[in-house]
Amino acid sequence: MGFSGGLDSTVLVYALSQIPKLKKKLIAVHINHGLSPNANAWEVHCQQFCQQQKVPLIAYQLRLNITSNIEKLAREKRYEVFTTLLRDNTCLLLGHHRDDQAETLLLQLFRGAGIEGLSAMPAWRSLGQGLIFRPLLDYTRAEIEAFANDHRLPWINDESNEKTHFSRNFLRHTLMPLIKQRWPGINDNLARTAAHCQQAQRLLNDLALIDCPQLQERSDILDCAALLTLDKDRLNNIIRYWLKQNQVTMPDSLTFNRITSELLLSRSDAAAVVNWGRVVIRRYKTCLFLENKPMVPKLSRIAWHDFPETLVAPAMSIKAIPAPAGIRILPDDEVEILFRQGGEQIRLHRQSKSLKKLFQEWQVPQWLREKIPLLYINGELAMVIGYAISDTFFQKDLPHTYVIESKPGTSENPS
Repeated sequence: MGFSGGLDSTVLVYALSQIPKLKKKLIAVHINHGLSPNANAWEVHCQQFCQQQKVPLIAYQLRLNITSNIEKLAREKRYEVFTTLLRDNTCLLLGHHRDDQAETLLLQLFRGAGIEGLSAMPAWRSLGQGLIFRPLLDYTRAEIEAFANDHRLPWINDESNEKTHFSRNFLRHTLMPLIKQRWPGINDNLARTAAHCQQAQRLLNDLALIDCPQLQERSDILDCAALLTLDKDRLNNIIRYWLKQNQVTMPDSLTFNRITSELLLSRSDAAAVVNWGRVVIRRYKTCLFLENKPMVPKLSRIAWHDFPETLVAPAMSIKAIPAPAGIRILPDDEVEILFRQGGEQIRLHRQSKSLKKLFQEWQVPQWLREKIPLLYINGELAMVIGYAISDTFFQKDLPHTYVIESKPGTSENPS
C-alpha cells in the first residue's frame, strides 16, 4: 500500500488492516521525497501509525533536484520505487478517490488528451511485474474524511497541497468550487465520462489485437511488415497499444506522428530514430525496436542468486520456466547475467563460434547487440537469451531443464 500519511492513504491502511485475511499480506510503503521541512517528521508519523496497526512499513528516502515540474518528477520517482517492489502475484494499493478522478480527467482534457488520457485513472492496471489497484475510487473525499473522523484516525496535511501554482491544487481550490456552484454533481458526471472513455479504450485495444495478433505477447519489437496496408487511424491505434503495453509515457502528437512518417513509411534501410524523454524507437528492416533508457550498462554483471525465481533487473525481467528440453541449470550452479564486451565464444553445432559472427548471421542490429542478456553458468557462456543455447548446457528429458525468457520492464507511465 502506498502510504503518505495523508487522509486517503491513512484510511486505506486502517481499513484494510481490519480484514484478518488481508492483514498478514499487507506492507505499507512510504516515500520520503525530502521536499518539505516536515518530511522526516511525516516519516516518523507513518512508522508510528503502522506500528499501532501492526502493519510492516518500508520507507524510502529520495533526494530530488528541484525542477520546473517537481510534481511530475516526484511522481515518476515514486513509481520507480513501486515498480522495483512489485513481483508476480503482488499488487500495489493506492488511495485515489472520486474527487481525484474528476481532477485527473479535467487536467487531461486541458492538456488535449485523447480517449486513453480521458479514461483518467483505471481501477486497476499493470505495473512492472504486478498490478495497481485503487479500491477507493468509488468514494468521495468527504466520505473518506467522515470515516477517518468516525474512527479518530490521525493524518498529515501536506502544506504543499495548498499551493495553487501547482496545476492540480489550482484546479482543486480555485476552479472546482466555482464549477460545483453551477454543476453540484460534477464529480459523479466526470467519473461517468471516464468510465465511458475506458469502455471505448477497451474496444480500441481489442481492435489493435485483431489488426496485429503479435501484440498478444508483450515485446519491445514490433514487426510492421503486415501493418502498412492498414489505414492511418488503425495503424496509429496499434502503435499506441504497443507503447502502452511497454509501459512508456506517450509522446506528444508531433513526436507520435514522426513514428509513422519517419519510421514506418521510411525505407527499410533507413537509420531513422524517434526519441522523447527516456524512450528511443528505431527501425531495422521491417521492425520497430523500442528502448526505454537507461538500459543495463554495458559492463553490468547481475548475479541470479535466487534462480529459478524471476530475475528483475534494470529495464528487463528474466524468467526461468521448467521445460522438458532446454538449458540445464543445477541447484548448485552459479548463474549470472552479463552483457556483451567483445570476444565471447559459444559452442553451437559442435563448434566454438564467435558471438560477433553469430550476431551478424542472425542479423541483429549493431546497436541492439550490447543489450541482449547473456547467461553464464559457472563462468561459461551458456546461453544468448532469445537466440541460442550452448551445446554444453542443452539437455532434454532430464531434471532441472528450463526455457529462459527475457521481457522489457519499465517504470514509466505513472497514472
